[in-house]
Amino acid sequence: METTIKAPTKETVRLYMQQRQAERRPPPDLQSIRRQLGWELVTNRSPKR
Repeated sequence: METTIKAPTKETVRLYMQQRQAERRPPPDLQSIRRQLGWELVTNRSPKR
């Protein structure tokens, strides 16, 4: 199995950071941030050829 990383775009991260700064609250946990940005590890189950 091969694992790849699905990362958010720079624009998505910038928008997220602007919203977080405007809220003036402590940051959420790392898993919550990744979920909000759609940043996840994706396992490729197809065999290599």
